[in-house]
Amino acid sequence: MEAPDLVDQVLPFLKHPQETVRLATVEALSPGNEPAIHALIIAMGDPSNSVRNRAIQRLEDIPLSLLPVLVAELGSHSRRVRDGLFQLARTLDAKDLDVSRFCLGQLKIAYEALAQAEALDKTPKTDAKELLVKHLDEMSELRVENVVNGLAAWDATGQIGMTLRGLRSDDERVR
Repeated sequence: MEAPDLVDQVLPFLKHPQETVRLATVEALSPGNEPAIHALIIAMGDPSNSVRNRAIQRLEDIPLSLLPVLVAELGSHSRRVRDGLFQLARTLDAKDLDVSRFCLGQLKIAYEALAQAEALDKTPKTDAKELLVKHLDEMSELRVENVVNGLAAWDATGQIGMTLRGLRSDDERVR
């Protein structure tokens, strides 16, 4: 019925214990506005593959005008949600400008994390500092991986995907 506060009304049901209720919630959400898109992105993290896959299918119908909202979400959320977003990105017609903004935003976060880690080198050595530096390094690596994943999603040649597999390799020489 496209109630104006539909997302607010159905959002609590995304956490319902029954899979059928969560699936019905995903069905009720139409990706025609930002709140619904954010709710469907949350649904992509559902432990049920049927709910997750249906959320991905619903997001395939996103209007082109709202595609930047989806692209902006690529760098956040859990691994399961990010993988779903990159899977979805392969099917969507994102503009070069959207891809560039995403990559630049992710790289900015990565460089800021590295700069913060470097600034911490000037402080006295403590366990907390070491833990923070490790976290900042991991965050930077994750953002760079997001950029490569994003580029691989929009690369028709498949060369970036091959690079990504190399980066994920257990063999240090291949990396």
